[in-house]
Parts: sequence; structure tokens; C-alpha cells
Amino acid sequence: MLAQQRKSIIEIMVKEKGSLKVSDLSDEFNVSQETIRRDIDKLQEECTNIVKIHGGVCYVSDNGVPSTVRKNLLVEEKFELAKKSVSLIKNGDIVFFDCSTTSLYIVQELVRTERKVTIISNSSIVNDYVKGSNIKLIMIGGIYCDDNDSYTGSIAVDLLNKFSANKAFISCPSFNLEKGLYDNSEDEAMIRHLMMKNSKQVILVVDHTKFDSFSLMKISDVDCVDVLITDKKLTDEEQRICSTSNINIL
Repeated sequence: MLAQQRKSIIEIMVKEKGSLKVSDLSDEFNVSQETIRRDIDKLQEECTNIVKIHGGVCYVSDNGVPSTVRKNLLVEEKFELAKKSVSLIKNGDIVFFDCSTTSLYIVQELVRTERKVTIISNSSIVNDYVKGSNIKLIMIGGIYCDDNDSYTGSIAVDLLNKFSANKAFISCPSFNLEKGLYDNSEDEAMIRHLMMKNSKQVILVVDHTKFDSFSLMKISDVDCVDVLITDKKLTDEEQRICSTSNINIL
């Protein structure tokens, strides 16, 4: 079978099933896993709805990438960002975490340290990560959002306004050092905005893919950020903006 034929069939299969493993595709077409990975790389370039994930490939609707998929993207980068983030958390801290998969990596790393902290989050699955740990969890309830595994809406806003924290760890779909932080969801943008507003220190944790991308709703200006944690090598101009805005880079 020609490579183009194989790619076309893989595209049809992943659209039908939602996600596929590299190992299964390798067996299906009787080719090496490396060959399948190359096919997936090319498909990802040709089709915006095809996304390479850890160990496989998935089909993403125009509504965005579900949290179950996002969690498997840029795994190594998120682990490194999580380690840097946890270095800023001390015993006794009260910390806001948004519903991002980056936050879940941070919480997972935080549990390993056995630090005694209080977490406030609108993530519906963060409780799975803190069971049996030293972490006290306050869940922000509201209207359940399946794509993000989170709670939003007026109930979540009212609850969030009852709390304050000394640190907020925020990630976002899009970030620009001149324009600010942006989100695809109006509801999630409001939640993130309130977490930043009700916290003494705002730590923005974003991987390189979030820079200069596009999202609909503005969360905040960049001058609300105190610390930027990223794997991106910042340009001289980006470092200058951080310095002018009193943003520490980690």
C-alpha cells in the first residue's frame, strides 16, 4: 500500500473512532511504528482536526481539544513546567488552580512533595489527584463543562468570590506579552480572571504553543501577571516587556 493511501485510511479511521494508538495502526497496516508516526506527522500538517498525542492520534472537533486529549499533549514539557511551578509553593499556601491540564500536572507534582497546602479549583477531576495526600481541597461547583472537565457559570462565580488565595496558577489557550491572556470560553475566561483578581500573586504557566496564538475572549492584561513560567526561549523584546511589566521569568 502506498503511503498516501495509508494516510487517507488513517484519517478516515481516526474521524470515525475519535482516537487511535500508534501500536494498533502499526499492526493494522503491518508497518513499523516509526512509519505510522511519520504518517501522523504529515496528517497533522495537512488537517487541522488531526492532533498527535502521546502514543497515538486523535480527531478534534472545531469546538476545541477536550481535556482528556490535552492532558496527553506536550507531556515532557508540562512535567518540567510543573516542577518549576511547585518550587514556588510552600507549606501553608492557599492556591488557586484553573481547569487546565497544565494545572493537573502541577497538582500531581505537588502531591509528590507531601506539602500541606489548600487548593481551590473549578476542575472536576483534581480530586482524583489529591486523594490520600496532605492537600486540603476546596471544589468550586457550578455548571459542568464536559470539554474542560470543569465547573463554570454564575454559581461558580459567586462561590469563587467568597475565597482569596496567596497564589494563583493560571494557564490559558492563548498568550501575547503585549495583548494579554485569552481564552476560547467566556465562562472559563471569567473564572480565570476572578482567580487572578482574588490572589496576591499570579503565576502564569504556558508552554511555547500558547504564545501568539488566537482565542476569542480576553482574560486579563499582562501587567496582572507576577511570574511567567514557560519552556519558550523568549526574544530580547519579550524579555524587555517582562522587565517593564515587573514580570519575573522562571
